[in-house]
Parts: sequence; structure tokens; C-alpha cells
Amino acid sequence: SERDGFGCIWAQRLDAATKRPVGSMFPVQHLHNPRLSLGGIQNTGLIGLSPARGRLALALGERTGNIWMKK
Repeated sequence: SERDGFGCIWAQRLDAATKRPVGSMFPVQHLHNPRLSLGGIQNTGLIGLSPARGRLALALGERTGNIWMKK
């Protein structure tokens, strides 16, 4: 979600019996660093969120750059 102005990972608890949302969403991982974020991935299907007990695997885009000057 971009609810805080950045592409971050958010979660919401579910009722075990009904599988309906319970309570408010909460942040799992803030990704506010422009160098390493979800913003570098054009196709959101390539993020590939893979949850496991106590873990979450996903793809992040990394942006770097250099400035060179020649005299």
C-alpha cells in the first residue's frame, strides 16, 4: 500500500473462523528508502510476495547512480 506516501508492506489480521478482516491495517515493513523500494519494479506481479510462518519474501528494486566529472 502507498497509504503513507511510500510503497510499503501492510497487513491486516483475519478472524480465524470467518476469514474476515479484524481491526486496522498495520505496517509490516516500511520501504521509505528510494534506493531499495517497491518503486523500482514496473510490473507489480513481479514482486512475488511469498509468506511463511514469521517470514515474508519479496522482490525489491534497487536504484544506484554515480556522478563523474572530467577536468
